[in-house]
Amino acid sequence: MNLFHKASVTELEKLINTTDEKTPVHTIVVDYDGEVVIDPELKLPDADLNKFKYRVQISTFNKAYFKRGSKWMHNLFKQLLKGWQTDKRNTVSLN
Repeated sequence: MNLFHKASVTELEKLINTTDEKTPVHTIVVDYDGEVVIDPELKLPDADLNKFKYRVQISTFNKAYFKRGSKWMHNLFKQLLKGWQTDKRNTVSLN
């Protein structure tokens, strides 16, 4: 999913639904090009999460709130978009 290419809440929902239920906390990162990746440290164990522009962590418990069309999903999408568009680097935890 890439925020630069007119991403949607539906795309974010699909991305979140691909995560492993056994992982207690999921990391969603946005790079400087707008690419959104979930749990990059699982695919790249040596990845430095501080090099991403924006990072959000959600727990498996909170993941239940991110149901289709929920206000939580819309708010997360807006937060990712706003975080990517700002000049600051941020980390947010939704645990």
